[in-house]
Amino acid sequence: MRVSDAAMIGVDPESKQVTWWFFNQDGSLGKNTCKLKEEGVWSFEQPSEDAIGDNSYRGLVTRMDENTIKEEVLELILNGEEQENGTFIWKRASSTGQDFAGEQKEVWDTLETQVALDLKKDLDAENEYLHPKASYWGDQSPAPVSASAKTYSYYEKWLEGQDEVVAHQMIPVTVVVVDDVAIINFYLHILTKDDEGEQEEMIIRGHNTWKKENGRWLLLSTYNTVVKSDDDD
Repeated sequence: MRVSDAAMIGVDPESKQVTWWFFNQDGSLGKNTCKLKEEGVWSFEQPSEDAIGDNSYRGLVTRMDENTIKEEVLELILNGEEQENGTFIWKRASSTGQDFAGEQKEVWDTLETQVALDLKKDLDAENEYLHPKASYWGDQSPAPVSASAKTYSYYEKWLEGQDEVVAHQMIPVTVVVVDDVAIINFYLHILTKDDEGEQEEMIIRGHNTWKKENGRWLLLSTYNTVVKSDDDD
């Protein structure tokens, strides 16, 4: 998976084709499936139309090495106006926090561990990473909920009905550490499989606050939302 500030490119788990995911101006997620032009080279075309004017993108993506791709913009029209073409080099984003140093890497590694435990539904182990005064919120909850026995019990039952997580990938956006507080923004890519074997992909936009107490980072608050796609209502 490659990532830029506004787009990601990788293999679509459903079509098994290289796909470009991007964010629309309204914050929803769109995607464009490519065509294999030749070995290591893919072509993308995406025409669309809105109230302001025509939009069109045409380009080539070439694999340079294991961690690098080259994007050649052959045509770009936004709101009916032709934009300047260009060539961009995209590097694979670190999903392990290896580009971070010191406390940035420490808190990122802690977040990765906490998320992995959550996706494995190992709530007892995950509880060791949660602050006792934590507050959680997202688009699936009408109001923030606190870290309590009641919340824990409800979440445990809710997880029982969720599909199996086949794979996941975390992409860091920003990790800011100020004294004993850390604010992390990231994307979480999740691939699930239901009882019939059908797979589904979901992207979560994560915003977490962590607090360090007694030498350990603890999750203090979250506001995590599901990124909508063009296929969603």
